[in-house]
Amino acid sequence: MHRVSVFLRSNHRVVTRATLAKILMAGIALQGSAPASADTPVTGTVTGTDGTAIRSVAVQVFNSGQTTEISRTSTDSSGNFTVSLPSGTFDLRFLPSLWDRWDVNAVTGVTAGSSPLNVVLSPARTIVVEGTVPNADGTGYVSIVAPDGRLLNSQLDANGHYSTGIVAGFYKVTLRTSGISYQDTTFVDPVDLTQDRTLDFAVAKSTLTVTVTDSNGSPVKDAFVFWGQTTFTSGPYEITYGRRNGVYTDVNGNARIPVPTGATVPNFNVRVPGPSTLFVPFTVPTMNSDQSVSVSVSAVVHLEGTVSGFDPNSTGLGLRFAHDVPNGDIQYFKLDSSGHYSGDLFAGSYKFSLNSDGAVNNWLLSFPYQSVQLTR
Repeated sequence: MHRVSVFLRSNHRVVTRATLAKILMAGIALQGSAPASADTPVTGTVTGTDGTAIRSVAVQVFNSGQTTEISRTSTDSSGNFTVSLPSGTFDLRFLPSLWDRWDVNAVTGVTAGSSPLNVVLSPARTIVVEGTVPNADGTGYVSIVAPDGRLLNSQLDANGHYSTGIVAGFYKVTLRTSGISYQDTTFVDPVDLTQDRTLDFAVAKSTLTVTVTDSNGSPVKDAFVFWGQTTFTSGPYEITYGRRNGVYTDVNGNARIPVPTGATVPNFNVRVPGPSTLFVPFTVPTMNSDQSVSVSVSAVVHLEGTVSGFDPNSTGLGLRFAHDVPNGDIQYFKLDSSGHYSGDLFAGSYKFSLNSDGAVNNWLLSFPYQSVQLTR
């Protein structure tokens, strides 16, 4: 007769035959027990007081008396909806789109298996909000968000004007534009849209002029200027500026960038033209007025060579070059299986080392930080 021991992974205690028999009996009892009750669908139809079916109404489900949404569906083109509910009592809230001009409604005390619900929405009082955004170039829209999360967007026309009807209420209003850089301009306080209203956006802009020259003082065309993101408060607005994009320099080496007045924008860089990915960081003071900044770009030197005497089976070996200037850039040239490397650097003085970037223990091989002067 074979003796079988069962070990629990966590503490390696031996389970005796008597204990194992109890476990098996419990399993048999569980197999004979009734399965957990499945959710039961509740159906319904949403119409207006005129009998018109209302499509795209969000149907929110809450535990009775609670405010945390636990489920959501929406009505179809005929105003019908189906929501599956477990056992218990629930509240349902019906949120029409803001442009449908219907009021919110709710049904409480709904249980699984309830009779089909006939939900009637009353007409909501609506207003018209319109306004103008100076210098918008028709590239943005005004986003109007209700406290319950419903959203309405109104596109700017070529003259920077927008207009829309909306259910009366208080809303979070944001202007979103996307010229050479993205910008969100949001009213800090909820906006009172309980009456017809003209709501203009008046955000002051300053111009940053970046002039890029080479080491001889000649203008550099097609250098790419880009920057980071900042968020700040100005008057009634919270402004987020600079999520992405950038601008190229013209034939005179100039890039002109509109920036919200009062912004301190981080992480300005100039990427040199051509196949190289080299860039030069620079700083810009707070844009309280028009500013001009000059950036000098060193000549680009192509560097290549071969490192001998290393194990070709090693992984991640390469040369690390650190530009020997304040805030200098660092470039890493990976070796191929023959020990060859190739890449571009700005002309100047560098400290370099042969690194194992990715090999076990990230060790430093051979000569640490030798110096080299690179010129054309």
